[in-house]
Amino acid sequence: MLARPAMLRTERKGLDLHRALAWAALALCAYFAVHGVNAGLRPGGSDFTIFYDGSRALLAGRDPGSVARFLYLPSFALALAPIAWLPYSAALVVWQLGSLAALAWIVRALPRSVTADGGVSPRWLAWVPLVVTLRLVDSNFANGQTNLYVLAAIVAALDAWLRERPVRAGAWLAFAAALKVVPALLACVWLVRGERRALASFALVLAFAVFVAPAPFLGFSGECAALAHWWHAQGAPYAGSASDVLAQHGPPPGQSLLATAYRLFHYARGETTDETTARVLVAVRVASSVVFVGWLAVLVRSVRRDAPLARVREFALTMSVALMLAPLVHKAHMSWMLVPVALLTLAPPAGLGRAARAVRLGLALVGAALVALTTPALGGRGFATHALDWNVVFFGLVAFAGALVLEAWCARREPLSAA
Repeated sequence: MLARPAMLRTERKGLDLHRALAWAALALCAYFAVHGVNAGLRPGGSDFTIFYDGSRALLAGRDPGSVARFLYLPSFALALAPIAWLPYSAALVVWQLGSLAALAWIVRALPRSVTADGGVSPRWLAWVPLVVTLRLVDSNFANGQTNLYVLAAIVAALDAWLRERPVRAGAWLAFAAALKVVPALLACVWLVRGERRALASFALVLAFAVFVAPAPFLGFSGECAALAHWWHAQGAPYAGSASDVLAQHGPPPGQSLLATAYRLFHYARGETTDETTARVLVAVRVASSVVFVGWLAVLVRSVRRDAPLARVREFALTMSVALMLAPLVHKAHMSWMLVPVALLTLAPPAGLGRAARAVRLGLALVGAALVALTTPALGGRGFATHALDWNVVFFGLVAFAGALVLEAWCARREPLSAA
């Protein structure tokens, strides 16, 4: 009789500790948001400055793509219209507060979402994924980026789908794809699973957001011209020759497969010619095809087995593949790894033997360590910059994706073990 209250007190203390760590991580993100406001107020501004100018251009009836370095669809500029009416400094503060609120919602929603298909939600799920990806989240705030808004829409789509609300799920995913095209790949999960209502909702809402909603500001012909301009500037070069890629963006930046291959080949050969880029493009297209076919094979196997957490795992793996294959993925985009990391925080699924569990754990730890290498507070700013130059975030993503592939391939339809 005396041991039971003591046990309850111990559990309560543990629960409070995990909550405290979660709040501490969010408080640190609030500091990042303040730092992002300061960065956006400096001469030259931040990425938000470009978004703001693009949205103001749309409100004035001009193609947002005419703004220098605006890379997105007119629907992205339209989504920012409510705050584009504000003075720049006020809009910047609202933007960063919105990003922080989106992150707080993601952190709260993820434990429910990643265990909705079965399994136990460990208490550390409230803070471990955020701590692992903290450097990536910091980059999003520092650059005034939109990735946390997009991730919130993706998590909302996943949550609605798991709750058997396919129409709402499709609408949320369409909103994410209207902001950044990359999340559209997630619709392939529904295609393989035959989720017709979710797909129909996704297609209709996305078509409205991209082709109809901006038309009152640009006119129908202006909307068509803006979309054509976007494709010519952002999509077509990567489907063309090496000179097209270099002419558009120079050496491919970021942490994607394309940027990683180009940078490593450049370091090995010391060349920056069209011939170098042509070789890299061939290698990347072959590697991308292998990744795409392998991902489809794993996806089909996962759907057929339909093990616990299969739907969450398919979303997380597809997000990882999308980040690998998209040409312009920077460190801030990799904050989407919150979902894969959250899933890997859970206990291994049934079906993994001892060796597979060890490999899964090893890959997850390697991924976390590689992301941590980019943190200036750990090894200094010079070391962190050098680590980014070697695209360690990309290789961290590959490690996380490898662990998810192992889970999806081996998991079987049995209850998960307790975390």
